[in-house]
Amino acid sequence: EVSENRRYRRVTPKDPQSTIILADGVMIDCFVIDISMTGAAVSADLDVTIGMPMALGTVVGRVVRMLDPGFAIEFQTRVDFDSLEHQLICPRSQLRKRLLERA
Repeated sequence: EVSENRRYRRVTPKDPQSTIILADGVMIDCFVIDISMTGAAVSADLDVTIGMPMALGTVVGRVVRMLDPGFAIEFQTRVDFDSLEHQLICPRSQLRKRLLERA
């Protein structure tokens, strides 16, 4: 489903389980509702505020909107469409390995 106001197509990930990393390094399990090259809609057991920095998987962004349920994250840089799921959908068990791959 593509809104006329959206610049980039949103897709639902095959596996919606991922991990958020907060600025202090705390990791929170989350459910990814949908993703695009510039952001994601996420649901997590977490109190967030607009502007709050965080990473979804290995991609850094900030909270830009509250949703029901969840919130929207806008990424600092655009993510290549072909690597969206690899970079964003990252359970805790795989996260350290992927972060080290990027270092």
